[in-house]
Amino acid sequence: ANDNSIKKWIFDKTDGTPRLLHFAEGHSKPVSIVRYYDSLDRSFIISAGLDVSLRTHKVNLNSSLGFSKREKKIPKYLQPHFESFVLFTPIRSFATCTVRERDWDNLITCHENDDRAFMWRVSAFGCYRGEITFTPMPGHAVTAVALSVCGNFAILGVQLGLIYKFNVQSGIFRNSYPKDGAQHRHNKEIVGIEIDAINRWVVSADSSGLIQWWDFRSHDFHKSLNIPSSITRILLHRDSGLLAIATQDLVIRLCDTESQKIVRKFRGHQSPITDMTFSPDSRWLISAGSDGSVRTWDIPTSTCIDWFKTLSPVTSLCFAGQGDVLVTSHAGRKGLYSWVNNSYYSNLMLGPLPDAAKAIELPGLKEKSDDLNPNDTESLVNNNMDYDFDHTSALADKLVTLSLDPNLTKWKTLVHLELIKERNKPKEPPKKPVSAPFVLPTLPGLEPTFIKPTEEQIPIPSSKFLNFGIVKPKTVFIELLTQSALTRDYSDLLKHIYTMSPSALDFELRTLNTVDDYKEFKALFTFIKTNLESNHHFDMIQSILNVFLKVQSDIIVQNKDLLNLAKEIEVLQREVWRKLESLFDFDMCLIGHLANLNT
Repeated sequence: ANDNSIKKWIFDKTDGTPRLLHFAEGHSKPVSIVRYYDSLDRSFIISAGLDVSLRTHKVNLNSSLGFSKREKKIPKYLQPHFESFVLFTPIRSFATCTVRERDWDNLITCHENDDRAFMWRVSAFGCYRGEITFTPMPGHAVTAVALSVCGNFAILGVQLGLIYKFNVQSGIFRNSYPKDGAQHRHNKEIVGIEIDAINRWVVSADSSGLIQWWDFRSHDFHKSLNIPSSITRILLHRDSGLLAIATQDLVIRLCDTESQKIVRKFRGHQSPITDMTFSPDSRWLISAGSDGSVRTWDIPTSTCIDWFKTLSPVTSLCFAGQGDVLVTSHAGRKGLYSWVNNSYYSNLMLGPLPDAAKAIELPGLKEKSDDLNPNDTESLVNNNMDYDFDHTSALADKLVTLSLDPNLTKWKTLVHLELIKERNKPKEPPKKPVSAPFVLPTLPGLEPTFIKPTEEQIPIPSSKFLNFGIVKPKTVFIELLTQSALTRDYSDLLKHIYTMSPSALDFELRTLNTVDDYKEFKALFTFIKTNLESNHHFDMIQSILNVFLKVQSDIIVQNKDLLNLAKEIEVLQREVWRKLESLFDFDMCLIGHLANLNT
């Protein structure tokens, strides 16, 4: 129904009227906040909606475990709390702590235009109301909340700029920031409060752009930082100590809480920033704008490495699990949407970003936007963005470019093909069939191709001795190799090599013909030499050269011309490896230097 619920009824009464057997429901109004809750024995997404309720969701099961999930039996002492969970106004912000989840309430919420803050208990059945309610300043709304790392204290910021500290277990007022309540206090509305990982600093921010650091225990003022724009929200990554600051000038600033200095600035949003989240390793910062854009910022390089756009603006987002799933909520949508992090499941090559992101239509929605072309809608899972980036050429002359084959083990298989065949050799020899059928000869390769010899290719021998080089048909590999040696254009040959299996390529290298003054040998040497000089397809060329020298070394040492070509390739090999060895030595020295600094 429109209330986002599914109900199951049973007709087992004598009068024929039904009774409710089971029911499950989600938010009846759009979701406004999503956060990840991770403890030792449970982890899920906690969402707050405009229907003034909190709900928990298992990401891997795609199901709601909130108030409406009745399949599990709820203990009797919890049932009164589940029946009276409705609050007065929508939730504005909430904070959680997993340390004391078995001892007392571990979730605190503040609400729109409400001077109270409510404590909640997060359990395996969902979230239910606690018994403690904080009212720091009657008549003035609570605008920001935070829980200490130990789970013993709650920090509340009010609309007038005051900050209060309460005990979570007893609900007793402890102190304020600052203690005297006048000096160094905020004069504008508090928009965010964060506490570091060791309960050393309390960081507060107001709407005027002022950020202040307070000593958690002594409640004394420590330092302040002025941002040249109004602050809309802040977010702290406790493990790294990085504080993300979103402002009205559409710039995201990163501040180091230890040095209290700005270390990064991210520009690119064209609309107000609605929410932010850090990746678990604090390498990425994901931000969402009111225009539906979601940007991924790489913190070490201070660049935007990916972005996409949805037809419905993102109101909140958070990483779930180990960073493999991104969960978002959208304006006017009652459900949560999960996005897979492709870097966890495939090797991604980062390239230049497009000037305009293509819109992504949310599942089950058929809405259109005026400023986006619906024909450009593309699935994010495919991640097939058309980048104007040339993968065939190196970024610099001194760099070595690897092959573009997605099968990374193909060239290793080619080098160790004999060992692989030996290991895969059956224990018992195959039995000879009673009558072997006639099979047409085919060319080696992934796709079977029949050999069509012509009379010109197989001339009538003038001698009784059979020349196997003349009888052997010319394969596609040999034809492309000889043609490319004349034109020095190896594009067609490279495309054909990518389609060949390791066994087919090994066969071609073993059956090179020695007729016409070792024409095929010289053509292969030229192919290898050209690619070594251009620093292209390095891994593929090394594998081909390895197998070629191993299986044809007896023939090469007997011919002077082939031996000279091999010596030229040796010189090129030494030059290429000298470059790589210098880079390896530099990296090892740098790692050793950094290791000594840490010790």
